[in-house]
Amino acid sequence: MHKTNFEMDYMRKTFLQDPKNSMKLYWCRNVLHFLEWASGIEDLGHFSQQEKTLLVAENFLSIACLTSFYGFLKIQHEQFEQSTEDRRVPSPCSMEWFAEFSKLSPDAEISIHRAISEIMEPMDSLDVSMEELVLLKFIMLFTEPSSSKSSTDSYRIRCYRLKYCELLRKYIMAQIPDPEKRIARIAELLKIVESVRNTATYLDKWMTMFYTSNTCQMNDVLVYDFHVRTYHNGANLPCLAPNGLPIKREI
Repeated sequence: MHKTNFEMDYMRKTFLQDPKNSMKLYWCRNVLHFLEWASGIEDLGHFSQQEKTLLVAENFLSIACLTSFYGFLKIQHEQFEQSTEDRRVPSPCSMEWFAEFSKLSPDAEISIHRAISEIMEPMDSLDVSMEELVLLKFIMLFTEPSSSKSSTDSYRIRCYRLKYCELLRKYIMAQIPDPEKRIARIAELLKIVESVRNTATYLDKWMTMFYTSNTCQMNDVLVYDFHVRTYHNGANLPCLAPNGLPIKREI
């Protein structure tokens, strides 16, 4: 786990510095990191193969956005605090951190503006803890897929989502004694979840164009259709982990 976290922190720093040449590897690392995390979730074992696959495929990009921008914010704070008069760095949440990424396309610049104002700045203002981040990931994972047809699975998905919402409530209750402040914080955290989903939807459309134009050689070896809901049938998956989650061995 520590090795994986180190690798992701390193990849985030590399991505901020040179997104064009590191985009493909950063994407692959995010997919692998997400699948490794999801493979250890026992609650996913209570779902059918189809619903399990849809939960993973449809919610990957949103969760990747959440963890990426949380990681970017952490890196920005660390480097800003370590900066000196002779070697100043931009303040956290500044567009300067994403100057190279914004050059990739006008859509990339728009997505970053949205992410900063709707995700990073609220997270920075709340000083979101790692515990809160983990619970938000679970809440986002257990979101009913748009193509779900089974009412039974939909009910179970909502039950598990409520389970993690309740855990978030209990965690915040233990941290904040004032009831009104607790409610306000929970509301702000769930607002971030919604903002992440909206930004991820925009990025999803942009990434499709990004892939088809082969920017950064994204359609060379990388199989992009992971989050485009191609895997509706477990039989189509290239390789399955013991609990049925898709694992791309070449990543």
